[in-house]
Amino acid sequence: MKIAIGTDNDLKVEAISGVLREVYRDAEIVKVSVRSGVGSDPVGDDKGVEGALTRARNAMKKADADLGVGHEGITNTTMGGTTVYGWVVIMDKEGRFGKGASAQVDVPDAVAELMWKKHLGLAEAISEKYGIPKEDVRFKYGTNGFLTKGRYTRTDEIVDATSIALARFLSPELYDS
Repeated sequence: MKIAIGTDNDLKVEAISGVLREVYRDAEIVKVSVRSGVGSDPVGDDKGVEGALTRARNAMKKADADLGVGHEGITNTTMGGTTVYGWVVIMDKEGRFGKGASAQVDVPDAVAELMWKKHLGLAEAISEKYGIPKEDVRFKYGTNGFLTKGRYTRTDEIVDATSIALARFLSPELYDS
């Protein structure tokens, strides 16, 4: 079995691969650079699922794999405020897919305000508010890791969402009936 992960981010590949190797022990896992089609700072569940699904589909096709996996981090705003979290989609060649979302971490109001008023991405808003290089927020800490002081990291987010997305493939009898 060949599984293609639609990202060139090694942290994401490592987190997703760790979960998949528990289920598909002998699988060949490859990373494939693909675009999400939803921009660099998508907002809302629809864009999160769309981006993750697009990455999964494109990675699977590009690598001629049996499964494709995509991850998309998003922000979402509700009556309770703005949160950051991620979606993972796992898709097979028949077009079946499972999706999973991570836990949501509250974004400080001052950061959300910068995002909406100045039209900044989340990493840029955190960088401006707290003086941390946006590359560190994106690639070193992850927004979740920064906000929770390491208690809930980007790796945690991706592991959770990947585990949930696998439900469709772990229990096909529940989904295919």
